Amino acid sequence: MLEVDAPLNYFKVSAGRGLVYVMANQKTTTHWTRTSKTQLFLQTGKKNSPYEDNLDKSARKPPPRSVWIDRLGTAGWEELEALSGTGEVYSWGVEAGKRNIKARKRMVQGNQLFLLLGSTLELGFRILRTWKDEDLSEAIWGTRDWPLVYALAGPVKYDIPKIEILEALEYSDGSIRGLTRPRETANVPQFRELLQGRGGLP
Repeated sequence: MLEVDAPLNYFKVSAGRGLVYVMANQKTTTHWTRTSKTQLFLQTGKKNSPYEDNLDKSARKPPPRSVWIDRLGTAGWEELEALSGTGEVYSWGVEAGKRNIKARKRMVQGNQLFLLLGSTLELGFRILRTWKDEDLSEAIWGTRDWPLVYALAGPVKYDIPKIEILEALEYSDGSIRGLTRPRETANVPQFRELLQGRGGLP
């Protein structure tokens, strides 16, 4: 079943701390909490691995638009196309582990995702939508292993050593692993300043 964060043709109703979107023609609901603060997320992965293969399939270049249209319909694709600002929609996905699910619940449209490969920050994106959808994962990457799927605008290309990222965030233990949101004590403004001088922000 397709589960999305704030899709087309959903009715918005209040529900506690967040919002619930109830689709008119499907029995699918999902919570989406608004935030006024732009959050960022970091994703690390190894070279010569499925992670790098996925970069080639959907992050270094966008997946074919037919993938989006087949799964979301023409109206869904046109909304993503408009949100992207460029007409190109990139994608990323992760496994449905507890940590990744927790991170996804914090994501909203306009948040930023930065992808590191090995010891280098390579790409930065703006998040447009998120889904939990094994079929969409298979359509993009040929496997159902990454069902937490993000539609992305960008990318901004970087070539920044991981050590500089850690220094900017003031991480003394070198711990950026998997999909993560910077800890509360991280120096996020300093990190953003680093990016501004090395390619800009997505």
